[in-house]
Amino acid sequence: MLLGNIFARLLGDKPDDIAKLSAFISANLTTELFDEILEDITDQQQVLLAGRKVHALNDNELITYAELGDMRHELEAAKLKRAIDTDFMNWLLYEDGLATLKRVAMVLVV
Repeated sequence: MLLGNIFARLLGDKPDDIAKLSAFISANLTTELFDEILEDITDQQQVLLAGRKVHALNDNELITYAELGDMRHELEAAKLKRAIDTDFMNWLLYEDGLATLKRVAMVLVV
């Protein structure tokens, strides 16, 4: 359980600081590990549900379920941002992006 190991190492037994954990993960993990963690979060939510609907969870279970969902959304956003940033830098540096920006800038300045 990858997610549980990260919680234990960073936060103790409870995911009480979602932003801290998400920041660590987005700064340090590969795309493959992002996917593993996202899958683990989904698995943990399914364990909490235990075949029930979300509305059948007790208060503590519902809070944990929601926190896991919040983390999943933050991680998905971080994964997407990383991909977009990487694609932009690749375009800028290796796929004629600077030349394109220069031509556009020259047209805008004139």
